[in-house]
Amino acid sequence: MTRACFQNRGLSAAIAGALAGLLLCTNGAPYVLDSQCELVVAGVTNEVAMPIHLLPLGDGKLKLTGNVSAKMSDFGIEPPKLPLAKPEGSPIAIKYRDEIDLTVEWLVARQPASSAKDEP
Repeated sequence: MTRACFQNRGLSAAIAGALAGLLLCTNGAPYVLDSQCELVVAGVTNEVAMPIHLLPLGDGKLKLTGNVSAKMSDFGIEPPKLPLAKPEGSPIAIKYRDEIDLTVEWLVARQPASSAKDEP
């Protein structure tokens, strides 16, 4: 099984994943693929289904995008709360929603033949 891995860049939360399987669902560009992914957030791994849109860009380049909703609590993360002060000075809390939207974007291109000749 071929696995494509991804990892966040510059974010405070550790988010990574591995693409475990793809199934082509359309015949024309942009192509739509159903995927099974192992999503790792804050050290907790869950399997999610994510539709992937594949768009040929020309010159051997492809753009793949995907979006999936997940709950922070499914990864052992408590949704943040923002404490505010009432006029009497008693704290109240606003709870953010548990559901988050994750978007993945890959840009891939063929490796030039001259640099590929050194690989097995």
